[in-house]
Parts: sequence; C-alpha cells; structure tokens
Amino acid sequence: MRRLNLKNSNSGFTLVELMVVVAIIGILAAVAIPNYQKYQARARQSEAKIALAAIYTAEKSFSTEQSSFTTCLVDIGYMPDGFTAGTSKRFYALGFNVGPALNVCGPTAGMACHSSSYTATAGTACSVAAGNGSSAYNASSKTNAGAAAPATVANITGTAATTVGQGVFTAGAAGQISTTNALFDLWTINQDKNLVNTTPVL
Repeated sequence: MRRLNLKNSNSGFTLVELMVVVAIIGILAAVAIPNYQKYQARARQSEAKIALAAIYTAEKSFSTEQSSFTTCLVDIGYMPDGFTAGTSKRFYALGFNVGPALNVCGPTAGMACHSSSYTATAGTACSVAAGNGSSAYNASSKTNAGAAAPATVANITGTAATTVGQGVFTAGAAGQISTTNALFDLWTINQDKNLVNTTPVL
C-alpha cells in the first residue's frame, strides 16, 4: 500500500504572494474608481442636455404663437420629466435666473418677460410661485459632500433677465455632479439652439 507524504506538501499561498495580489487589486482600484466616477458624472450631464433641449423646443413653440420668448416656464408648458416636488431625483437646477423685471418681451417688445401671457393687457406676473415652475426648477440631489446643498435657481448663471427678450433667450442648467469637485457644472442654450458647457467640472 502506498502512503502519501503530507509533510512535504507545498500547496497554498505564501504571505509574499498574497501581498502581491493585494497590491495589484489596490492599483487596479486606484485607476478604475476615478474613471468610473467620471463616467457617472458624464452620464448625469445628459440630464442637462435633454432638459435644455426641451426648454428650447417649448420656447420656440411659444414664440410661434406669441411672437416672443418668456421666462415663465409654466406658460410654455415646460416641466422636467417625471417631476414631483421634493421626491424626484434631479442633479440640475433648470431654467432662468430671473433678475429685475424687464419690459422687452411680447409682440410689441414692451411687455414683462416674466408674465403669464402676452395679450392686450399682458404684464401679469407668472402664475406659479418662484422656485419650482415659475422661472426655474431646483435640483434635489448632489454628489459631492463638500457642496452645501443641491443646485438652486441662484446657481444658474448667464441667464439673467437681460438675456431674454422678444427675439432672444438664454436658458441654463446648474448641477453638482462630480464626487471630487464641489463646483457647479453649468450649461446654457439660446434661441439658436447653441448648447454650451460654460463651466465644465470634468
């Protein structure tokens, strides 16, 4: 009968081999995790692009009927896809950061840009309270712990009242989408459908 000699068995891993494997996994993770986070952030940018394209389409349709653009989102029929106040997860604030009211809109270019309609007696204020639905929608989510809060109307830059008129408009989006950068990713779109990433964070 043959006996197995277990004393000289070399099966298993040495400590050095285990340390080499751990080091390789660490190197791969150091490379893969930042790239994955960038990929996630780029995917989130599609939210801004799609939303601004929808605002553009709604503004152009409104302009065809009213002969003017407006900062009143409720009047052009725009609402973020799947929007529910306080519960829908959105990384970008969208719309117009409306400044002092200007009377340069409407068919005669002498009516308030932030109005509910352009009629013979137009000039009435946009009918929905500021924040969500009036001139903009606030974001509800952020990715960087360093950001004080999700983006709001105040973070949308380049879209002040002076950029909206009878024949022009610039709508914007601001989002906190990077896990390594607390800055806001800013986008704008205008009446010529020029979509620009004015402040990229990637």
